[in-house]
Amino acid sequence: MAETNLPSGDRAKSMQQLALEIVNRLHNAGHAALFAGGCVRDMFLGQQPHDYDVATDASPDIVQSLFRRSLAVGAQFGVIEVLGKQPGVHVQVATFRSDGHYSDGRHPDSVKYGTAEEDAKRRDFTINGLFFDPIAHQFIDYVGGREDLEKKIVRAIGDPYQRIQEDKLRMLRAVRFVGRLGFQLEQATAEAIRSLHQEIKQVSVERITDELKKMLLHRTRAASIASLTELQLLPVLFPQFKHYDSLYPLLQALPESCSFTLAWAALLLDLHRKNDTETWPTRHELMQRYGRAFRLSLEEIQCVIYLVESLPLLFKAEELPWASLKPILAHKQRDDLLSLLRTAGIAWQWDATSYRYCEERLRVWSDETLEPDVLITGEDIAALGIPQGPVYKMLLGTVRDAQLNEEIHDRPEALALLQQLAGRIKG
Repeated sequence: MAETNLPSGDRAKSMQQLALEIVNRLHNAGHAALFAGGCVRDMFLGQQPHDYDVATDASPDIVQSLFRRSLAVGAQFGVIEVLGKQPGVHVQVATFRSDGHYSDGRHPDSVKYGTAEEDAKRRDFTINGLFFDPIAHQFIDYVGGREDLEKKIVRAIGDPYQRIQEDKLRMLRAVRFVGRLGFQLEQATAEAIRSLHQEIKQVSVERITDELKKMLLHRTRAASIASLTELQLLPVLFPQFKHYDSLYPLLQALPESCSFTLAWAALLLDLHRKNDTETWPTRHELMQRYGRAFRLSLEEIQCVIYLVESLPLLFKAEELPWASLKPILAHKQRDDLLSLLRTAGIAWQWDATSYRYCEERLRVWSDETLEPDVLITGEDIAALGIPQGPVYKMLLGTVRDAQLNEEIHDRPEALALLQQLAGRIKG
């Protein structure tokens, strides 16, 4: 499905308008239709929902007959996605249902269409079990969600053990909601998570990573990771470590808004620092244990490798040759790297000399100065009668370093240096 180019605020308004149109059309056709789930929670809290879901007593076939621009995205669960006129604007419409047994720990084996109350009681947490009737302008609460929203509590609906055994991903979702909303986790729900924490391994890696990304992208990332530790989930997700606690100083010191790869790098460095202050994550670890194991994209893995490998090089940035510093600062992720360097200074109580030096260099150096066009090629070396081999890499690298160190400035100077180097080799 095409992504929207709408600003987030305009997209939210378009989604809300589409959801209202869906409710009205279903209502006019003689069916009950209500806003459901997270959008109702956000509305109750006075926040703008990012997405809207509608629940109805109309069957999926009826929903599709009323909305030609629709897709059966979860027909087995009674879910139809209605498409708006603008790309990326869509609303999921689900038939009221109760769920059968969850044999895979994620999805019900069967569903039975039912009432709004049955539908509310099969959901995960009370704060997500509310409905809102936009026609009557009325909240509908079968599970005590309004009271828990007022008390700022995340509580499983009904028996927390049953809710979590049905869908093990709910353990991570509980932590994410606690962090995002600034709520407390209800005691019985927390105890159920601790008791069942090993079963998070039944959830697919992709879904686990998706939840971790959402946590790490939010400003409460450090608190969420601390909650994962306290609930014994983090040791299951990162079993290679031995020591965990509630303090994650790098995560805590990150700016409120940051990229996922920056937050992921900070998390790995926090964990490594707790376990071994003498070692640094290796490229192999970053690729195998923390990249591919969590199904990160190759681009994400390469970004994390750059951040983690480059950070210690900048601890004494002012002492680095420019030929070493410039390629680091020419990288497309350099802003994240400098943010990580500044964060490390705050978290690990270092002085800011290296960070200030890098900032000063970036004010002085243009992009062309950081990454100038090369002055010579292998053809220039061949023209001097030097046979191809490893020496080519050495010669090209030496001339390039001299260029980046601003010891030479143009092609004639580069050729002169190359001739000197070639003479030494031949001599």
